[in-house]
Amino acid sequence: QNNDTAMVANETRLWQPLGDKFGWLLGGSYTHNRTRLTRTLGPVDAPGAVTGVTNVIDEFTLYGEASLRLSGGLVATGGARYTHSRLGGQGEDVSPLLAASLAAITASRTEEAFLPSASLAATVLPETILYVRYQEGFRPGGLAIAGDFVSRYRNDRIATFEIGGRHGAAGRGPFDVAANVAYTRWRDIQADFIDSAGFPSTANIGDGRIWTATLTAGLAVSPHLRVDAGLTYNDGRIDEPTQFLFERVAPALDIPNFSGRIEDLPPQLLETITEIPNIARFSGRIGFDYRRPLRGNLELTAQGWANYIGRSRLGVGPELGELQGDYLDTGLTVRVGREDL
Repeated sequence: QNNDTAMVANETRLWQPLGDKFGWLLGGSYTHNRTRLTRTLGPVDAPGAVTGVTNVIDEFTLYGEASLRLSGGLVATGGARYTHSRLGGQGEDVSPLLAASLAAITASRTEEAFLPSASLAATVLPETILYVRYQEGFRPGGLAIAGDFVSRYRNDRIATFEIGGRHGAAGRGPFDVAANVAYTRWRDIQADFIDSAGFPSTANIGDGRIWTATLTAGLAVSPHLRVDAGLTYNDGRIDEPTQFLFERVAPALDIPNFSGRIEDLPPQLLETITEIPNIARFSGRIGFDYRRPLRGNLELTAQGWANYIGRSRLGVGPELGELQGDYLDTGLTVRVGREDL
C-alpha cells in the first residue's frame, strides 16, 4: 500500500486581548489536501494492482470570538466557526466493470458546518475560577476502499458541554488544582475497520456519547521540588449503531440461532461492540520537577513522570476490535548546566 499526500495550509488571525471590558479574535484558514492511495495484492514477485482511491479536499474556514467582562470577575465569551469543504476524488486501478458505478460516488460534493461556542467564567475567590463551556467540532468526510469498491463516508461532528473549575495556575504558586465534567454527543462516528482484502478502511459506525471527568493537581513540596498528578475517566458508548457496524462484527459472532438483529445480541457482547474505539476508560499521570542551583551559576534540574494509558479498542470488527493500551510510559530527564552550557 502506498500513500502519497500533498498539503497546503494557511491560517491568519487578528485579535485584541481581553482588557478591562472587551476582547475579540477574528481568523480565517484555507487547506488543500490531496491523498492518493494505491495498492497491490498477490505474490511478492508478481503483485497485481487492486482498487485504490484519491481523496481531494479544499476547506475554507472563517471564525470569530468575542469576550465581554460583565463585572470584575465575570467574563462571557461567544463565538462561531463556519467551514465550507469541497470534497472530490476518484478510484485508482478500478476494473472497467466497476468504473461506471463509481462515477456518482466519486463526484465532487460540498459539506458545510456552522460550529458555535460559548462560555461563562467567574472568579469566585482569588485565583479560583468556575466556568461552563459549550463547543462544537467536526471532521470532513471522504472516500474509502472496502474490497474492490469505493464508498463514501460522511463527516462526523461532536458537541461538548463542560463544567469545571480551577484554583491557581499549573507550575506557578504553592498549589493548583483543576477539575471538570463534560458530556459529548458524537454523530456519524468515523472509525477504522479491515476490509475483505485485509486492508484498513474507514466508515461511519453510528452516533454515540461520552461522559468525561478529569482531575489534576500540583503541589510545591519544597522551594526546589514540585509534584503533579492527574486522572481522567471516560465512559463512551455507541447508543445508535449503524447496520454497517453490526455487519462488520457479525461474521465473527458465531451465535447459535441468532436472529440477526442488533437488539437480540447478548448484553455483554452488545456492550463490547458498542464501545467507541480509541477512548480509554481510565488514564492517569504523576510527575515531579526538581530544580536546585549549584556553584558557578550552574543549575541541576530533573523531571520524571509516569503516564498510564488505559484499555481501549483500535477500531471495529474481528481484527481491529481487539484491545489495545493498558500500559505505563515512564521517563526521567536530568540536566546540569546554565543558559549557555
